[in-house]
Amino acid sequence: MNLRCLIARLDFLSGRTRLALYPPFRLMRIKVLEIASRGARCAYDPEHERAIREEITEKGRSTPVFEYGCFLSDGVLCTLGRNTVATRPKDYKNST
Repeated sequence: MNLRCLIARLDFLSGRTRLALYPPFRLMRIKVLEIASRGARCAYDPEHERAIREEITEKGRSTPVFEYGCFLSDGVLCTLGRNTVATRPKDYKNST
């Protein structure tokens, strides 16, 4: 068991304290002031899926970008993320 897993299992510590003890945060001396309740949302557009399938058919690959957001309990966006995914068919062979 590594240190990160050990810290995650320490139920007697608050979420704030466990996050502050997270090894990368500890090394960067990040001080956790508050943990707000939030939820993640991702909008899925069927047109986006169609465009991905079309690009895979035409080029044999697609590299779409997806956006997602984390929202506070009052609905305010606190984090916006963009994820780029290399979508390849199972039998895809890199040209290099």
